[in-house]
Amino acid sequence: MAEEAVILRVAVFPPAPVDRCLDYLPPLQAPYGAVGARVKIGLRTRIRTGIVMERARHTSIAPEKLRAAEQALDADAIIPPDLLELLKWTAGYYHYPLNQVLCHALPKMVRQGKPLKEIVSLS
Repeated sequence: MAEEAVILRVAVFPPAPVDRCLDYLPPLQAPYGAVGARVKIGLRTRIRTGIVMERARHTSIAPEKLRAAEQALDADAIIPPDLLELLKWTAGYYHYPLNQVLCHALPKMVRQGKPLKEIVSLS
């Protein structure tokens, strides 16, 4: 059986100071960050919300510099794989940062990390 990937590549929602995916270790408590799910991460001195874009086995970051994600907000993906691929393609085709494309594709409350039950009950 293949070894599970241990690096999360996260697209952080604006206003983040970076426009690329960042590498994090999975959060210490389950759930551990499925591709297409939201996670809370520490970025500089703030907690931000982002989407796990990929689970990788390797990173160019030194292991001692990797931080764990603070919390996985969703047990399963909230963005289906085919939509995630379309959003990646859109970002590449239009030369637009992926986190900005995701920002325009998802409702504000989702980007803010609100529980999905709370969002659904409002509609």
